[in-house]
Amino acid sequence: MDELTYKISGATFWTDSQTTLQYIKNESKRFQMYVVNRVVEIREVTTPDQWRHCPGRMNPADDASRGLKPQKLSTQHRWRRGPEFLWEPEDRWPNAVVEEVPENDPEVRASTNVHQISVKQNDCDVNSITDTNSDDTLPNEGRGLKELVENCSSWSTLQRLVAWIVRFCHWIMSKRAAHVTGSLTLQELNHATHVIFRSVQNECFTEDVKELNKNKEVKKSSKLANLRPMLLFGTLRVGGRLQEAAALSWDEKHPMILPKGHHASQLLVRHYHESAAHSGREQTLCKLRRMFWIVAGRSLVKGTISNCVKCRRLNAKPAEQVMGPLPRARLEVYRPPFTFTGVGLFGPLTVK
Repeated sequence: MDELTYKISGATFWTDSQTTLQYIKNESKRFQMYVVNRVVEIREVTTPDQWRHCPGRMNPADDASRGLKPQKLSTQHRWRRGPEFLWEPEDRWPNAVVEEVPENDPEVRASTNVHQISVKQNDCDVNSITDTNSDDTLPNEGRGLKELVENCSSWSTLQRLVAWIVRFCHWIMSKRAAHVTGSLTLQELNHATHVIFRSVQNECFTEDVKELNKNKEVKKSSKLANLRPMLLFGTLRVGGRLQEAAALSWDEKHPMILPKGHHASQLLVRHYHESAAHSGREQTLCKLRRMFWIVAGRSLVKGTISNCVKCRRLNAKPAEQVMGPLPRARLEVYRPPFTFTGVGLFGPLTVK
């Protein structure tokens, strides 16, 4: 249109695809990346009002895709002349109503969950999380964080996500006076770690936490009895006899106690295994126990390493080539040596 010398008052684009029209005229849904790129490209040079629907039975493009005999291709055929309705006044053109994009369309991107957080006033612990996509409130303490843990596939993602939530909680508690921008600090990441595992311990070691809160020792029937656990700042830690070990850090003397079967423990073991350059069981367990003590942790580390895709690929046994059958000449008896042997001489050879 920019290069033509004709004055064109307007342009109309026709398609027989209702789905395409829904995508172009959509204003509310979010699509997958491929459809997004196509729609953006179309909208850069056209407007949604320029697009109209052409019923399939009136679409001349179908004549080529569905096949057309040469005898029918006359000068008056719609393939050369265009659809019949274009020769009529505009008020008689097809005018189909374009509906909204359905929710179950495969190209519609799933909506992101937005969470509402309530916190304790004393330590900004995450008590409950409400999913705004449903009307059900999760009143049980730690249940929202439990769902958050189960939906994360890596420890670093979970740790940073909880750290941002805790920072947001502090911002709300300070009546929006604190800073919420900038990168996460090491202190915030460590605080997020304590928040996560404090919730995990309250979930898995409920009776032990109750006994220690009453200044009592855990019951002898508890699986933590041999660890002599103690409760410090709401976190279960190994008691032990290393209090006077000056060469060890506080976390090495009293590592946090974690259950074996929890998803957070599995994420943590996988994280330490990868940070240790996919090392073996004992080295991974040694790095892990500098801060954490997982009940029956050796078997968990062993299972994690056995399921590690990279380790299985690097430690795979190489395939052995099966030797083919011997030729018949090598199996014949009573033949003198070199009967079936050929010698190739490659030169030039220097002789003396």
